[in-house]
This record gives sequence, C-alpha cells and structure tokens, in this order.
Amino acid sequence: MSIPLLAWIIVFFRFYDDVVTEESEISLSYLNDKMLQFEKLVIKQNDRISYLEEKLAHQNDEIQTLKQQTNKHEPDVQFIKHGLNILRKIVMKKQFGKSRSNENYPTNPEKVHGTDNGIVRRKQDAEESISLFRKQNTQDPSVAFYAYLSGDVGHPGKLRTLMFDVVKTNIKNAYNLFSGTFTVPISGLYVFTCSLAMDGEDAFASYEIMKNSEIVESTTLTAELQQDGDAVLGSNAVQLSCYVTVEHGETVERIYFRSSLAGSVFKNVIRFNTLYNDNSFIANGDGDYLKGRVTLKNLFSAENRTLVEYNKITCEDNVVYECIAELDDSTTATSLNHSMEVKDSPNKPDGIPIRTPDFNMCQGMRVNFTCSGYIGTPPGYFRWTKLSNGYLTTYNDSINIDIEMKDTCLFNRTSTLSIKAQKEDNNAIFKCEVIHELATTDMFQETIPEIFVYDHPYEYTVITKEPDIDIYDLTTRFIELTCFAQGCHLPDYTWYKDTDLNTTIGNDSLYRISNVTIENSGNYICIVETIINGTEAKYNQTVTIVIQHQGLATIAVVSVGGVVLTAIVLFKIIQKVKHLRMLKKIGIKDVETVNHAEPDKEATQGIDDEGFVSEVSQQWQNNAPIQSTM
Repeated sequence: MSIPLLAWIIVFFRFYDDVVTEESEISLSYLNDKMLQFEKLVIKQNDRISYLEEKLAHQNDEIQTLKQQTNKHEPDVQFIKHGLNILRKIVMKKQFGKSRSNENYPTNPEKVHGTDNGIVRRKQDAEESISLFRKQNTQDPSVAFYAYLSGDVGHPGKLRTLMFDVVKTNIKNAYNLFSGTFTVPISGLYVFTCSLAMDGEDAFASYEIMKNSEIVESTTLTAELQQDGDAVLGSNAVQLSCYVTVEHGETVERIYFRSSLAGSVFKNVIRFNTLYNDNSFIANGDGDYLKGRVTLKNLFSAENRTLVEYNKITCEDNVVYECIAELDDSTTATSLNHSMEVKDSPNKPDGIPIRTPDFNMCQGMRVNFTCSGYIGTPPGYFRWTKLSNGYLTTYNDSINIDIEMKDTCLFNRTSTLSIKAQKEDNNAIFKCEVIHELATTDMFQETIPEIFVYDHPYEYTVITKEPDIDIYDLTTRFIELTCFAQGCHLPDYTWYKDTDLNTTIGNDSLYRISNVTIENSGNYICIVETIINGTEAKYNQTVTIVIQHQGLATIAVVSVGGVVLTAIVLFKIIQKVKHLRMLKKIGIKDVETVNHAEPDKEATQGIDDEGFVSEVSQQWQNNAPIQSTM
C-alpha cells in the first residue's frame, strides 16, 4: 500500500519595474535554491514513506504467522481445559460423597489413599502446564516510553546525560527519569529516536545513544579532522581538512570548524555552506585571529571535504580544533579533537655557563653553573653533562625557570646545575646543551677547563712584579705588586713596608708604586688573613724592590767559600733577616725557616741569623721562590 505525498510550494514574487536591485537578484537566486532543496526533501520523504510501508507489510506478515502458530496450539488448550473440568468433577464428587454412607465407596484404605494421591498429582501437573503455556503465549510484550524536557538546558557540556524529566508514557516502567536511563526489561528489538532543538545563530548540538559504556551507532554520518604539514612558526605549508562520510541520499548542508584555547569552550571560527561552493566565511569575533592568514576551500562536491589553508602560522594557532558536519535534517557528527602544536627552533645558549661563586673553593662546598637561552616551542630543555678524565656524567636535577616572552608562545629558560665541588671537577668540562626536536648538534655551550677546588685553605702564596726586573731606576713609570694566595678560601690582604707593621700601605691584592723614587726601595710585605673553622690564620710573602739612579755601578763581585754573591743579593739577604725578626714579633713564621730549624731550638733560642742568611742565599742563587706560610 502506498501513500502518495503531494507537496505544493507556491511562491509569489512581485517586481516593480523601477526598482530592480542587486539584493533582489540575490534573493531570487537564494529562493530558487531553496525550492530545489525542498523538492529533494519531498523526494526523500516519499522514499522514507515507501520504506515504512514495506516494513509495515512485513510486520503484518509476522503477525499472521504468529496467529497461525497460536491456532496450532488451540486443540491442546481445549484438551487441557476438558481434562481440568473432569478433574474438578471428580474432586467435587469425592468431597460430596464423604457426607454419605461409606458403603457406596471402597473400604480399602490403601486403595483410596493411592487413588486420591494420583488424582492430586495429575491435577497439579495440569495446572503447571497451563500456567507455563499462558506465560509463553499470553505475556504482554509491549515496552515503550515517551519523555521530554520541561525546560531548556544551557551549555550542557560534554559527556552529560540528558534527563527527560516529563514522562508521558512508560510501559513496563523501564525508563528512569531521575537518571535518564532506560533499562531493558525483556529481550527483543528496540528502536530509539531522539530530537534536539537549538536556538541561536549557528547553534548546533550533537548527541550519542549509549549502551552501557559504548556508543550505539545511530547514523553513518562521520567527520574526521586531519592536519597536513608541521605548524612551524611563520611557515605556510599547513592544511587542516574536515573529511565527511555520509550514507547515500543524505545531504550535508554545513560544516563548522571550532577551536578551543587552553581548555576553554569550543567556539565557531569557520562555517562552510557546502551547498554553495563560494559560500564560506570566518566568524566575526571568535575567528578574527584567522583573518588575513587562511584560505578557505570548499572541496565537498568533489572530495567530501572542506579545507583551511594557512598562509602564515602564528602563536595564536596553538589551539585545539574540531569539525562538525550537519545534514539538512539537523543531524550532526563531530570529529575527534585535534591539537595544532605550533613549533619553533631553539637557539644556542646565550654564553658560556657561569660558575658561582667564581673564586676557588674547598671540597664539599656548593658550586652552581648557570646557563640561559631560548629553548624553542614547545619548550625544550637544557641537558647538563660533565666530561672529566674521559668519563661523561649526565645530570637530571637542574633547577629551571621559564619566562614566556610577552604576547608570544616563546620561552626563555634559565637552568642552574648545583653540585658539591670535588677534586675531580678540576679541569672538567661542564656542558649546557639544548634538547629539542628542532635543535641542531651545535646548540650547546661549555666551560673552559680550570682548577678551582683545593684540599687546603691556602696551598701557596706568591708576589708578582710588573715590570718584572731586579733593579728599577727613576725612569720607571710605576711598579705593580700582586699578592696571590692560592687555596679554597677568599682571603683579606694587608700590605706593609720594611719593619713598620703599624702602618698599613694597602688592603687589596694589588699594590701600586706610582711614585718611583729611591726612597721607595725596600721590603714590601703581603700578609694574607682568613678565618678557618673559627680560628684566625695568617700567611705572608715578601718582595724586595731596589730603585737607584740610572747609570750607577751596581755590581761588585764578592767571593766567599766558592759562593759568588752580588751586592744586590747580599742587600736582599740582610733585608730578609730584618724582615724575619720583625715577623717574629707579631707571630708570623717563615716557611723555610720553620722547615729547616729544630722545633725546640726555634722555640727557645730564636733563629741563627748567619744560618738563615746562608739558607736564603742558597735559594736565591738557585732561583727558588721564597714562600711563606703559617
């Protein structure tokens, strides 16, 4: 049986000869297109009606088959009913006969008992058979419900169950309005339909029917979002496509591109009207960041997709996208989320890693190496390694601070490696290397090998001269004396001249004689002081400066026991004796004197001047440095 569907659409247009504008022509074209859509919709509805008629005919055939099967069981039903009637009569006659004389009935108790039990058993079996038959053939198979929402639902969000709270029909009470779920009461074939209405321009919604925790496929309409090309900052080789699959006969009317930034709500940024090849646009407001940077291509008629081609990638494109396909009957399908990850190459670290503190230190003290620079997008990291005596050590516990450049997605990182200094760190190479998918092998900086870790507070103390000559004259512009204490503590320096320890002439490592005169000749003493574990320690070194008039005879040869000494050296030896005596007054000891003297004699008798002069003379003759310590 077919039901014809007649659709009459009458449109009246009235034109005025003196008013023909471009807008009216566009409106006429639009209405013509709409009429074509309506005709397609009518044809589609006719096809659906034909399908329903065929389905109805099939269901009528199934009903007739069931009726025939029921009629086959009718004789059995009648036989059982007849048997029940006989059993009822027998039981009633038996009960009625008990009030009469016993002579009319058998007197054998066993026979009477056995006969009664057999009748009862036959009756019970018959009643159970009838009950089972009734359950199988008379159970009402109808299960249905109809419900709707009492009000609007604003921004329901993803994964939310819609609870239709107004229930008009609920046969078998299988629908729970408080949970929005339908629980299947009996096995069978079920059909579910759901309609949603949206309000507002470009409004849409999508839903899924869930069976337990699985999605029930309700349509063959699907949407898939695909990116071609890496989104490298500033590049123009990225395409974002929305592919749509739809069953034959369905019409895709619109495709939306939506974006979400940092977990925010998805918003429409692009809309394609697929029925018109040139009708696509960027949404005002939410899509403004795309204007002037993308090209929209509607390839749906040929390839079942729409395309967004990026002319220039910026940090604003670092968002999550999805696309939605909408049919002409408002059915929608939403693609999976796709994150467009904007990338950018990092730079080589800004400079050589900086060591702090920058002075020498003892073993076990904390030392820091700091490295800074641009680490790319998405942020990479700095990897710290140490190369010492051929062994490579990698560190994984650096301290990092990232700073995002204003109005960009670019990050600068400062990374600090903090370790306890050990002797093997001397002459080691500490490397700060950029790790990023776009990094090149030369993106690293490393320290220059140096010695900065010591076992003792001061291992030696020296004084250097500039210019470094034995005798100065009055033409010398200046003389610079530098006192250097090598060790793991930062010292304090004090300068004295000759034996006057009450007058300080300088408090820095460098002492400069700017006025070069003969009066400035003499012994210059550098005393190094520090606090070690709460105890004050002093170290000293002395240098002799000789200044004379230019052209004066300066050398006189003296022969004593085969040792040749110059007058200058002898002068320095005499000054050294005076210096030693002066130092003994303030408790500062000379290292060579202490090393070559017996402890008891040195403590009780003082120092033999002649023996000291001989020892110092030998050191100067051999060009050995005169060092001092505590």
